[in-house]
Amino acid sequence: MLTSPTARMLSEAIESSPLTQTEIARRVGFPKPNVLSMLKNGQTKVPLTRIPALAQVLEIDQTAFLECALLEYHPEVHEVLTEVLGLPLDPDEEQLVAMYRIANLDGCIRIEGALEMTLENLFELARLAAD
Repeated sequence: MLTSPTARMLSEAIESSPLTQTEIARRVGFPKPNVLSMLKNGQTKVPLTRIPALAQVLEIDQTAFLECALLEYHPEVHEVLTEVLGLPLDPDEEQLVAMYRIANLDGCIRIEGALEMTLENLFELARLAAD
């Protein structure tokens, strides 16, 4: 039985994947598939830098995977990110951030002045409609 939540999440994702471990390792950039075996058995920590690629290849939630690993491997960092930045974002917040990033590809949108007031009014209307 795995005691590492991160290893368990990875192991379940690998077992659910139609890809072989060799194919997963190749796509993620690991030189040998036995690295995956060590990660999913909890013998080696999942490198945080590999979480985005693993999540994409295994089709799992990148945010949940990263949060799981941070909480397990670096609880003090997880606590600071949660306290200071309010992370992780909930799905609605993620959607708003994604929409803003798409709209602001050229970096010219600033949330100030009339736009800020309009957004505040829009959110107030949304809150009233939800009540």
